[in-house]
Amino acid sequence: MKKTIYQIMVIVCSLSITSFLYGQNTQISNLNYDRSSFSFHYAEFSPGTSYSKQIYDMIGVPEKFDDNTITNNVIKLNSSLLPIDQDVRPILEKAMREQKVANHILASILLDAEGVPTIEKLAQRGEYNASDTDYLIAKSTQEGVSVLKQYGLENMLSRIYFMVVIPYSFNYEYNSEERCYGYKTIYKELIYRIDLKNLLNTNFWDLFWWEGTNPEKVEEFMNYPFPIKCEHIKTGSLFAPKENYSVSDIQYKTLSQIVSNGLLSFSQINEDLQVKNSVFSVSPIASKIGKKEGLRVDDLFKVTENRQRSDGSVEVEKVGHVRVKRVAENRQLSTGDSEMSLFYKAPSRSVKKGMTLIEVPEVGTMTGVEIGYRGDFIPFNDSDRIYYVGLTIEQITHVWKGNRVAMSYNYIQNLEHGGYLNMITAEVKQEIQMNILSIVPGIGIGYAFNKAAGQKTYGGTASLKIAINLGKYFQINAGPRYYYFLGAPLNGLYMSAGIRLFGF
Repeated sequence: MKKTIYQIMVIVCSLSITSFLYGQNTQISNLNYDRSSFSFHYAEFSPGTSYSKQIYDMIGVPEKFDDNTITNNVIKLNSSLLPIDQDVRPILEKAMREQKVANHILASILLDAEGVPTIEKLAQRGEYNASDTDYLIAKSTQEGVSVLKQYGLENMLSRIYFMVVIPYSFNYEYNSEERCYGYKTIYKELIYRIDLKNLLNTNFWDLFWWEGTNPEKVEEFMNYPFPIKCEHIKTGSLFAPKENYSVSDIQYKTLSQIVSNGLLSFSQINEDLQVKNSVFSVSPIASKIGKKEGLRVDDLFKVTENRQRSDGSVEVEKVGHVRVKRVAENRQLSTGDSEMSLFYKAPSRSVKKGMTLIEVPEVGTMTGVEIGYRGDFIPFNDSDRIYYVGLTIEQITHVWKGNRVAMSYNYIQNLEHGGYLNMITAEVKQEIQMNILSIVPGIGIGYAFNKAAGQKTYGGTASLKIAINLGKYFQINAGPRYYYFLGAPLNGLYMSAGIRLFGF
């Protein structure tokens, strides 16, 4: 009775707002960012590793994905431990069918607490404002599943993924590289997609849409062999020093890193997981994505434009790259006037309203080389001619726009009196990027040594570079660098030049 009254109230409300919402219909139908959904699962051989379900439950789905987490997230494999290089998919997929993993995930999305099909969760997950959501739910009571196709809600059903992490070991041992004791986890992770394409194109809704409580239909739903497809497999190992951390802390950090590594590597090859949206405005460049999609300052996006050829076909052309300048707080129901994230060119040609931004998943590490020379023609130096050549690795911090930390190894040679030094420096840089041109000040500390001669000294460095950006990573830069090390002949002002070659 209560459900009938609720449905009548929803229909009445929908009729009262229909004329307003049809005026908003452009907003509903023009959306072009379809969020993917994820859940994390863990498979264990018999006997299992030392990881507990309590630790598994602590790993949350990132905000850029809709959350399909189910209560029973541990898959028991009816097998003793297999070699890490053996294909585990036949055993794993058999166990997932028996435990109805895909069925439980789909039920969490499509069935309400009473086992009745509903589009409520899909409508709430779409990029719609609060009124749009009410309208879609109300409209579904009249038009059924046609609402799913009419407003693109069905698209989300083709983007349902889940990750299975299999810890093969969790052992306390000595690590010769780290020179300490700690815990090593050998693991395999697999990413699956619930492959509903054929069903959605044929009889999915005939089979799995019904009105009211129907135990027989629920049983059919929960026993249906929904197809799954393995999209990605990654094998690896992680070592965590014991230090002052508890075993639980180490397991949580290790699993978090395993999940993050898997999502990153899969995102780099699968566009479904890459955040995409239109350029909403320019000057500054802005788009309606933000913290809900997991954006961070300095995240990288590719800008593309659809162009029509003379024969009428459409080609996608890359315009350039932009990075996030400011992240919008959009983790709430949209009002239709949500805050927008801002971007800066890095570098790019002219960006226009309506172009598409596509996330470029990256670790944020860039590698390059630098050379420097000092001589008496440079002011404030003595007559010794010294040069250095080095390798530099930079890391994007995501703390604020353009902030970088860098580690460098330099080989320094005195051309006047012979002798050399090895130098390791750590530097903080601030890249002020203005599209193709950048200004990059930096300051750091270092350690110089020559083991053969028994020399070692500490000091600091400061630099100022003018850079030309010729691609998302490729950069040519030049400018002065000053070194001051205690009692070292290398002190002075150098003219330096560098090339940033690649990133990942």
